Amino acid sequence: MTRHHPDVIPCGWRDDGVPEPEEAFGDEPCLGWWKAKLVRGGPFVAIWFWREGQDFKCLVDGEPADPYKTWPLWGAVEIDQAEYDRLRAKSQWAKQYEPGRPEANPRKPVKLRELPPIW
Repeated sequence: MTRHHPDVIPCGWRDDGVPEPEEAFGDEPCLGWWKAKLVRGGPFVAIWFWREGQDFKCLVDGEPADPYKTWPLWGAVEIDQAEYDRLRAKSQWAKQYEPGRPEANPRKPVKLRELPPIW
């Protein structure tokens, strides 16, 4: 779990770090950086929620998305900005240099038999 400022409690979490089941995934997105899988067996994708005025904004793998359709992120993990940047760089590299890699197509289920060998 990402470390937070002591005065800021992440959305849906108690002071002791245990999520409140009924609040862990509310109607409004929790602001910050997240990683989640868009399809079963797919790669982790970088997701960022922020606010501009009263409006929620969202980027999924660097592309604008509807924050209310993206949230809640079942199985998502909160990450820091460095991890977000790493996932974005990995995705961008795969799209440019290896378009057949799962990171280049995060919405497509992974078929292990179609991937090139790792050695």
